Amino acid sequence: MSKKKTIIILFLSFGIIGSYGFPYMKGTFYNVMQVALELSDVQLGKIWSVFGIVGMVSYVGGGYFTDCISPKKIITVALMISAVLHLYVSFVPSYPVILIISALMGISTVFAFFPASSKVLSFLGEDHSSGTIFGLYYALEGVGGMLINLTGTRMYVITGNELQTFALVVRLFAFLNLLGAIGAYVGLSGIETGELKGNVVSFKQLKYVFTQKKVWLIALITMCNYWLYCSLTYVTPYLTDLFKVSEDKALLCGIIRVNVLALLAGLLFGRLADKKRSALDVIKIIMPLQCLYSVLILINQTTVRSVQAAIILTMAFAFGTTGVKVISIVLISESDFPLIMTGTIIGVVAFIGYSPDAFLYPIVGWLMEGHEMQGYFYLFLISLIIAAIAVIGCWKLDKIRRGDA
Repeated sequence: MSKKKTIIILFLSFGIIGSYGFPYMKGTFYNVMQVALELSDVQLGKIWSVFGIVGMVSYVGGGYFTDCISPKKIITVALMISAVLHLYVSFVPSYPVILIISALMGISTVFAFFPASSKVLSFLGEDHSSGTIFGLYYALEGVGGMLINLTGTRMYVITGNELQTFALVVRLFAFLNLLGAIGAYVGLSGIETGELKGNVVSFKQLKYVFTQKKVWLIALITMCNYWLYCSLTYVTPYLTDLFKVSEDKALLCGIIRVNVLALLAGLLFGRLADKKRSALDVIKIIMPLQCLYSVLILINQTTVRSVQAAIILTMAFAFGTTGVKVISIVLISESDFPLIMTGTIIGVVAFIGYSPDAFLYPIVGWLMEGHEMQGYFYLFLISLIIAAIAVIGCWKLDKIRRGDA
């Protein structure tokens, strides 16, 4: 991989860490956010749901927009806006204002940054190195996110103050947004040529996108795995509420789960996808394992109730889910779709694939408040069903690729 590609991936990784910072910091700092913002599980669920709903609506339009406009301009403006939004939310505005900020982040991140950055990465991986490209991208995200989370955890250990910890972490995300915007503007200047620079996608080309069975199956597999990924948000309260793990230990587990595993999964799953020349072959192995982990988690919760088993199983579950998330977009680039339509296809896949952002959190918030500890049982039971659906989706997509359907 060339030095220029590596630098571009580095600055884009700053962007993904920063732009998804506030919406996704719940994976490690759920309890800290709840105290700092003085909000209930349901209110937090609504904040993330607003981000998800706006994002879900934005995906298709954002993907089409990316095919028509320069990705460099989109990424730069999106990250600048995200930096301002993160800085503002660090001062803990009122609940209604946070809802509005969450919606605006959905636009800057999902409508703008995500499809534009994904198209650039797909372009960089056209020489059958998409797995490595996306793997490095998410591995760098894991490293950067880990440093921020360790800093936040250290702040919490020293001060015991949730508000100070929250403000510090969110402002670090704002800084990375700014750094990513500057780096992307400079780094992408030399590669924007031809189809990557932006072309109007015709109605005939749009029709092609929406009539491809492969597009919808990739979207289904992505959605199933993303449901599992989003459910990891509740692992920290799962460990503290049900297994009485201390807050400090739960934060450490969260950092390992969210960041260290992201680093390892990014490098390992990306290389495996390239080695096999198929991300689908890797996902076909992981999804049955996710079913097994879900069953074991349910058994441990209802019978054994081992703290060590709970930590190990949720880590294994998170590792598989994070790894599949890293290479799910590779399913698009390895399907031989024309580059001129890549942004639109990414938008369609993401519209369905990341839809759990729009409805999962209110559902789980209701489960937690309505069923208390039993809510966690229902959460992992649903995850088992979702993982089984993903297995079927992988089998069907593989059948189509082999020409049997």
